[in-house]
Parts: sequence; C-alpha cells; structure tokens
Amino acid sequence: MKAEQVALEIITNNYTNTELNHIVEAIKMARAKLATTNTWSLKTGSRVKWNGKKGFQTGSVRKVNKKNCIVDADNGERWNVPASMLEAI
Repeated sequence: MKAEQVALEIITNNYTNTELNHIVEAIKMARAKLATTNTWSLKTGSRVKWNGKKGFQTGSVRKVNKKNCIVDADNGERWNVPASMLEAI
C-alpha cells in the first residue's frame, strides 16, 4: 500500500481518538527504526542529500549521533539533521 493510499484511508474513515493514537505511535516507531537503520549505514565523510528548510541540499557527514547527524552542507553551513531525513548519494 502506498503512502497516499494510507493517508486517504485515515482521512476518509471515522477512527476514534484511541485508534488514531495507535496509528501515530506506529508511525513514530517506524521513523525511529528508519533513523536507526540510516545511522548504521552512515559514516563520517559519507555524501548525503536531504530536503530541509532551504530546500534540497547536499553535503558530507561530519559526525554521526544516535538519531541525528551533523552535516557540512556544500554551501558552507553546518546542519544537525535527523538521520531519517538523510539519503546517501
């Protein structure tokens, strides 16, 4: 099932607040798992791209933390980016 289909399913059905809370918790757990998986695959010096406050950017990983990475962007800025937002290039 695609993300658009899941979103449409959630919007069009009449879920209770408790059911919606369970959905939110499942999404949070999936994001945490994704961040952990991404963190394991990234190393200092890895080239990455992400979509941030200033649009799509690329850079090099300076430091890998538990859930975030410090990235030196190609434009000279330094960003603390959630690992789930990073994609290796």
